[in-house]
Amino acid sequence: MNDAAKIAATPAARGASASPGAELWLFSVDHERLARSWAATAGLALVAGLVLALALSVAPLAEDSSAVWSGALYTMHGLALVFLVVLPAIPGVIGNALLPRLVGAEAMAWPRANALGFQIHLFGVACFLAAFVVAPADAGWTFAVPYSITTGANPSWTLLGMVAVACGAACSAANVLATLAASRARAAGGWSLPVLAWALGSAAVLQALAAPVLVAVSALLFAERAGGSEVLGAATAAADARFAQAFAAFAHPASCAAVLAALGLVDHLLAPDERRGEPASATSVHALVALAVAAVASCGAHAVGGAGSPTSSVAHGALALAAGVPFAVLVAGWFARPAGAADAARCLAAAAGALLVFGALTALLLVLPAGGALLAGTTIATVPLHFAGTGVVAAALAGMHALAPRWLGAPARGGRGRAAAVLLVVGALCAFGPAIVAGLAGAPRRASEPRVGLAPWIAAVGGLTLAGALLLAAWNVVAAWLEGRTREAA
Repeated sequence: MNDAAKIAATPAARGASASPGAELWLFSVDHERLARSWAATAGLALVAGLVLALALSVAPLAEDSSAVWSGALYTMHGLALVFLVVLPAIPGVIGNALLPRLVGAEAMAWPRANALGFQIHLFGVACFLAAFVVAPADAGWTFAVPYSITTGANPSWTLLGMVAVACGAACSAANVLATLAASRARAAGGWSLPVLAWALGSAAVLQALAAPVLVAVSALLFAERAGGSEVLGAATAAADARFAQAFAAFAHPASCAAVLAALGLVDHLLAPDERRGEPASATSVHALVALAVAAVASCGAHAVGGAGSPTSSVAHGALALAAGVPFAVLVAGWFARPAGAADAARCLAAAAGALLVFGALTALLLVLPAGGALLAGTTIATVPLHFAGTGVVAAALAGMHALAPRWLGAPARGGRGRAAAVLLVVGALCAFGPAIVAGLAGAPRRASEPRVGLAPWIAAVGGLTLAGALLLAAWNVVAAWLEGRTREAA
């Protein structure tokens, strides 16, 4: 009996005699419990990130807003949502909850490594909390140099948190790949896996490639600030280019991993109940693999290409345009089959798919030969990331709604879920639409500056609507949990 089978056979793994308290968070090796733990930490980080986002939305309306404080809010907002929600949510929650069932396993292949990944992630969360309380960084979540080297704000706790989160993601990615490999060894049909399993596996490959890059970049920046390294070349234009290349070599595959996992989850949830878990079609598999290959190629182009050079820009643009073909194939597949009932999970999944499509269309504006170079420094530059990140979070919440009857003992309310889905799309368009319009007009990106006209008000209302929609969807899950506890007590 292998390690996974032994642990799956224990009462703690099955949940038959589960003890409450710290075991749920720190010591459990049961994949279902770990999925709940990932969901709890991601949910708290989502609330924190939304609070910071609301503060950022109303900051331009204040005449006496502090640039330093706005920089700290922007940095911690990005760190909370990107590193603690967008990147780990679907692999940590949905991967642990659904992957073993999808591949016919009783547990993840390496349960102890699975638990270790979550424990390291919790350490990263603690580092981010310490950074926000003790020494909030103000250089943005990308830590562009030379400012991140010369700024007086000490980013040490933040960098340590980033390294811990990356290491936790690497453990989780290795576990997903091991589980898929073990399922192939058991199955007579080879790689006859559902779309979601393929998506989680593709995302795990990208996570495993991206994590060491982030660790190396964070170590270099820390050494540079400590005076022990001159690899980046502080206060030089070359430093900015080199660091941007290295960080992009992490950020691009990491963000693509989150999008791939979200696409697989949306595909899984939009399918009728009787067709969920069926083996993926060859077209879907080829599309997912093509997207993963394009992300890996883009990582290599960022690592070895000259930042800002014509050759590098053409290569990145060509890869992005090429990735649009398999992306469109996956999206078209959603409309080529019968749809299931319009419950809360499917409505939120449809909203997530729409937001991911909006992000892809906006990203095309930045890579088109006609105007991509002109738009790169405008307000439109961050819009694709915001659309994609919101879509990933919406997909994770849709997965939580689908898991509610089995996990929480009661289904999530359909009316709340459908309302949250509509508000998500409307709020995102209002929140990010003004930046698109301003970017097309040539408005440059500004760290903090009061704006005039209706645009900041529309963005602020959109931000409030978007935050309210995400909180409504999250509350719908919490309400299902409370209802399930009431049923158990009765």
